Amino acid sequence: MTLRVVVGYDGSPAAAAAIDAGALLFPGAHGWITYLRVPPFASEQVRKRLWAQASNIDDLIAAEDRDNFDWPADQYGRSGAGGA
Repeated sequence: MTLRVVVGYDGSPAAAAAIDAGALLFPGAHGWITYLRVPPFASEQVRKRLWAQASNIDDLIAAEDRDNFDWPADQYGRSGAGGA
């Protein structure tokens, strides 16, 4: 019987380490990573980062759109979750 795992991932280093550890502990498991994310303007830290890249409101909106697609979970998922 194959072990099936659903994991929450928020882009943090701790979440990445937990996925890597799970991949080592359960090498034959089939996993689904659920990507958890705070909308950009709900986080002061993200809002400041995006605003620093923008020279006007149109740039800010474009930065938010890019941020929605270039988020670390997408990159991490393509990397194979630690080889799992």
